[in-house]
Amino acid sequence: MRAHTGRYMSFAITAAFATFAAGCGEGGPPLVPVQGVVKFEGKPLENAELTFAPDPANKDVTPGSAMTADDGTYKARYQSRFGLAEGKYKISIRKIEVKNDAKIPEAIKGDPTQMEMLGAVKQSLPDKYAKLDKTAFTIEVKPGGSDPFDFELDAKGR
Repeated sequence: MRAHTGRYMSFAITAAFATFAAGCGEGGPPLVPVQGVVKFEGKPLENAELTFAPDPANKDVTPGSAMTADDGTYKARYQSRFGLAEGKYKISIRKIEVKNDAKIPEAIKGDPTQMEMLGAVKQSLPDKYAKLDKTAFTIEVKPGGSDPFDFELDAKGR
């Protein structure tokens, strides 16, 4: 009887571990690559933050974000994975800059949320781009991928 109990416990532990490991993986809805370029006044916009707010009617709700590189390119992410689920999204684009007279404690440098709460940074883009309730930027992510989603911004927020 003991041999069976030992085998059963070994099987139970292995099965439990496999179930746990499967739950911790890269699971979730299928994602489609979402990328493009952001330009401001015709030039690449670097270090801008894009927020992809999913339409509540989307089958899978995958809010995403991205940061632009030096050349203005970005790749959207949902959690730790690149891409977004198919559906419609509203996009805000923010560019935070440190105020000239800001005194930022060393402990919060590199933490944009804390710096914003301290009042040490300012939004440099018009609200028409930076606020989700004012932005006109929308995209539709289709299965199988699509052309890049590029965004052209200007100082007047046209």
